[in-house]
Amino acid sequence: MIPVNQSRDKSPAPQGAQVTKEGAIIETVAGYAIRRDEAGIYLDDQDRAPDEAVIAMLHHATNMFGTTLKTQGRDTFQVRLARVAGLNHLQVHFADPAIEKVRIDTRAIAPVPISRAAQSYIDERNSKRDRISDIPFHRLWQSSDAGQLIFSGLRVVDHQNLLLVSNGTDMIVLPISLQQRWHLAQVQRGTRLAVSSQVIIQTPEQGLEL
Repeated sequence: MIPVNQSRDKSPAPQGAQVTKEGAIIETVAGYAIRRDEAGIYLDDQDRAPDEAVIAMLHHATNMFGTTLKTQGRDTFQVRLARVAGLNHLQVHFADPAIEKVRIDTRAIAPVPISRAAQSYIDERNSKRDRISDIPFHRLWQSSDAGQLIFSGLRVVDHQNLLLVSNGTDMIVLPISLQQRWHLAQVQRGTRLAVSSQVIIQTPEQGLEL
């Protein structure tokens, strides 16, 4: 379980989700139910639920509560949450130091997954460069891109939020969460962002952790 630790859930029910008389939202992912109510978020049949359902649960939690999460329940499932988050390089942290260490250690040995949405957007933009001369070369973010980058916009592809930044030559595409998009929505095009190799983003007005 991921309990309510910052605010009540105000996000709308996704299409196809069930809303109970008590106001709980139940969404089925990969055949397993994810329930959101005033107490927090629960995943049905935690032992057998696939990683896809665990990832969806974590995405809901970060959209509701931010990127630092408290967890409750069996130790084995809390550890699993951390391992899935680490393996998939999810933009999340855990309040419990022991659980957070599991995430960090797992992330350190896991290859960075390729975002299908980001790659789809990159392929679509690059396919037009022969016909439209002012489209820069687009590519995925790499840790070697850390430094001062120019904010170039936000996109949504297949429900994935994407941050576009430029190094002056290439357009770099970085998947971000819904909450991070909300924070960056007020940033003006052309603003310089400081992006660290750990993907910590800072603007002239605020620091944002991705």
